[in-house]
Amino acid sequence: MLQSTQLQTRPITTPRPVQPNYIETAAITTTTKRSQDLYRLGEQLRRSEGQSRAAWAILTKAGKAISIANTRAAQLYTENLPMQHQINEITIPKPRKRVVVEPNKRFAKV
Repeated sequence: MLQSTQLQTRPITTPRPVQPNYIETAAITTTTKRSQDLYRLGEQLRRSEGQSRAAWAILTKAGKAISIANTRAAQLYTENLPMQHQINEITIPKPRKRVVVEPNKRFAKV
């Protein structure tokens, strides 16, 4: 183990990777499904154009609305799943087959 007197210099940490100052076109053209995607898009906008506070508030509210809608969709999915299983388990009773009786036989073959 090294003693503190043996260390000559402080360890060097690697610098943070430089983020490009442009917005990815894939991020703009795709429809966001999560609020995190909208947040990342807002961060890119802020770095590239110096976004205003009002625009940031709008993006934040849109992200919150997406989160609420996703939560509601998940809740409805969990409510519908047992009902779907019940529907699949219900079987419709099949009508009885009509047995043709031959006139020259005493009993019908089933």
